[in-house]
Amino acid sequence: MALPPWTIELLRRGVQDIARQATDPETAASLKEQASKLVDDLPRVAREKVDTLLRQAESSTRPLKDAWNRGEFFTGSWWNAASDGTVPVRLINGSGTLLHPLGSGVPLSAGSLSAAIPFLSGDGAHVTGIDAALCKKIAGVFVRKNPAAEAGAEGYSVAVTSSFDSAIALVALLGGPGARLHVPRKCAVPLPSGASCSPGTFDGDGSSAGASGGSTPPNQDRGGMLAERLGAFARGGVSEFGSISSDEAVRISDMQLDGGPRRHGRPNDRGPRFAERRAILVRLAGTTVEGDRPEGMVEVVVLPVGSCFDLPSPSSTNSDNTNSSGSDSANDNASVTADITRSVQAELAAGADVVVLAGGTLSGTPDVGIVVGKTNTVARMIEHDRARWLMADTAKLAMVANAVAEQASGKSPVHSLITASEDNLRDRAERLATQLSGSTYVTSVRVSDDHARIGPEDQASIPSRQVVVSLRDDAHELATRLLKGPTGLLLRPSGNDLAIDLRWISPEQQSRISDLFA
Repeated sequence: MALPPWTIELLRRGVQDIARQATDPETAASLKEQASKLVDDLPRVAREKVDTLLRQAESSTRPLKDAWNRGEFFTGSWWNAASDGTVPVRLINGSGTLLHPLGSGVPLSAGSLSAAIPFLSGDGAHVTGIDAALCKKIAGVFVRKNPAAEAGAEGYSVAVTSSFDSAIALVALLGGPGARLHVPRKCAVPLPSGASCSPGTFDGDGSSAGASGGSTPPNQDRGGMLAERLGAFARGGVSEFGSISSDEAVRISDMQLDGGPRRHGRPNDRGPRFAERRAILVRLAGTTVEGDRPEGMVEVVVLPVGSCFDLPSPSSTNSDNTNSSGSDSANDNASVTADITRSVQAELAAGADVVVLAGGTLSGTPDVGIVVGKTNTVARMIEHDRARWLMADTAKLAMVANAVAEQASGKSPVHSLITASEDNLRDRAERLATQLSGSTYVTSVRVSDDHARIGPEDQASIPSRQVVVSLRDDAHELATRLLKGPTGLLLRPSGNDLAIDLRWISPEQQSRISDLFA
């Protein structure tokens, strides 16, 4: 019995739609199994025809993340013909530094990618108010993680901008006529503009990575400082206050609340109380400003590097509390991530009215700007007639909504890497050492227990395990070769040794390392 043509067409469309949305290998396999059971119940001729449609759909709409992970992303794509050095490399980060300048090697989750596919593919339905609904969903996650906000009357709102710079511009919109933005001089450190950076770069004491004595290096471009970024967008005044010295405290009393900017060339005579109500304090996370805040002042905290919610401590998942040196790792590493990363959740709980986060690896989001704060204050930003130019598109907004929900429930990619126990890393390191010991150019392999880091400048560290491969020749040449290709392996060479740190490598990525060495 032959199936009607319209039935075949419906089956074909349904299979293609499902296959296009399945970005996770396990999800794709489950769908294929269910479809196969359905086909078995059909007559023979119909079964053969539908089986052909299934194979065509699988080959033409292979899950995106699966193709990328298997190094097949470039086959038949535009990137396959690129020869100018712009081809992206899927990175396996064995350097021991999560926020490495060459990349983290931590992908966005399959759920975040699949959330964006309906909008990236061009055939997603244009639902009225979808952007506002997604922002409300994100805000709801922050409210649930902060009981104080849930009990409050105002609550939180969220805005997602196309970049971190756009988020800074959105904050600057608060500084309209009659208002002034106040920035502590200790925040005179360069902010990121598309480049990788580490939490240690923004320590809130007036110094930056590579600088000493709490002063800005003479060759530093002040156009990248917080005050200058705000000044480029603000319509009101931007003033710096307090000392840049790390030895001196910054106080609210140092702010010049003189009634606001001059009006038509004359001093503003509306008085200091009006200035207090229209003052906006903008500081980097970690910069302490002492003193009671005047009534009506808005406090904005900027997080150039951070997470949405507090990251866990790796020591909490260890089955033993003793490291190889015999010290108590629970005491040495308890809440270690709290010392080197800050979160939107913690800053809101500490009393910030608005928090601006640069999206990225630690938040599990694309490189966007995430603005979370009290509803009335965020509304003042997004209701501005220029705000619509700064917002992220719907696809990125959907990815952020999924990523925030995942991190709140402890299921983000970074969360999984941080919570891997030392026992787990040691077992994986021993297996990898056995696999690599058979290579002809390897003289010896051993396992070490140095610590990994979030960023290159961080003083705090995280327990880890490394596979150290000793070679017959200089290790730098092999490290350079392993970094090239569709899948690059980022290692730490030293003399004739290559160290492969497993803290920021997932088990799925580790399964490819022996093939890359071979």
